[in-house]
Amino acid sequence: MRKIFLHAGKHKTGTSSIQFYIQQHADFFAAQGVMPVSDLWFAPEPERKRNQYNCTHLAHIIIRTEFRSPIRVRGVLPIWSRWQQVDMAMEANRILRQRPDARMVISAESFSFLRTEEEKLCLEIMMDGFELVPIVFFREPSAWLQSWETQITGLQKHNPGGDLHGTVFDTSPQSWLVEDHRIRAFYGDQGQYIQYEDALKGFGSSIPAFLEAIGIDPLHAPDWRDTWRNLTSDKLERGSSFA
Repeated sequence: MRKIFLHAGKHKTGTSSIQFYIQQHADFFAAQGVMPVSDLWFAPEPERKRNQYNCTHLAHIIIRTEFRSPIRVRGVLPIWSRWQQVDMAMEANRILRQRPDARMVISAESFSFLRTEEEKLCLEIMMDGFELVPIVFFREPSAWLQSWETQITGLQKHNPGGDLHGTVFDTSPQSWLVEDHRIRAFYGDQGQYIQYEDALKGFGSSIPAFLEAIGIDPLHAPDWRDTWRNLTSDKLERGSSFA
């Protein structure tokens, strides 16, 4: 059976660096027999994405319709009905099946928002016919929440106030966003779960741990040491955005 590595984030664990590394070295990944999948859009793309391997749109085909993700809060994507999502999941599966690649990698931190049985069913429809190998990075909760709170600062005008449980604005110590056991429960035993802090200890980057998770020796891969630095500098110059 053909295989799809699903890199599901989480946010704030070096996911953007991994995606830009994939974009910079897509030919290398293809030569290793792990073909990167660029995002699939079923609606007019509002702006050309600087990182085509952040498959945000693909993830939102699955994400529960009632959930106000950052990209939905910003009004970048429409909110489809559940039946529309199922139809798009079937179409995405058809497109993926048409590809000749034995192994593929799909990356989007938005996949870390998945929780419900309906979402699991939609994911199964999209990935039907493939062996799915989820890859998820976890981070120490308090450090993750602090970093996430900084990232969503620009969305605060959309903060609904009141009970924030289940929203992206819940940065309390008990936030659902750091209930990592629920992500493990969603993806199950087939997932590869990596501690972000441990990944940094050996190499100072999450890229080598990602490479190992998809079966590539990081010592035989293109240099990854400056990817984080270059990405940070680029964001400072151009302004950052996130999904």
